[in-house]
Amino acid sequence: MPDAHADNLNAYILNLEWRGTSAGVGQARAAVFSLIGSFAESATYARQRRIPSDGAVQLQFEVGTGELAPERGSSLMATSS
Repeated sequence: MPDAHADNLNAYILNLEWRGTSAGVGQARAAVFSLIGSFAESATYARQRRIPSDGAVQLQFEVGTGELAPERGSSLMATSS
């Protein structure tokens, strides 16, 4: 993990680097979802993006997990990031 930090929106950013043998997108996605599953709560959102970078393509995953307490009189729940 080359870097981990909180951004200006208080999202916790993890920059991960694949260190195994060359893998396809499906293998990388399975590894990321396995990692997400180790900390995910019942309300979890994950989005994958492909980002062009120096002639290659990097995968970026945005994950929001957790539930906010409902406001008084409200039954709506929202995910936090």
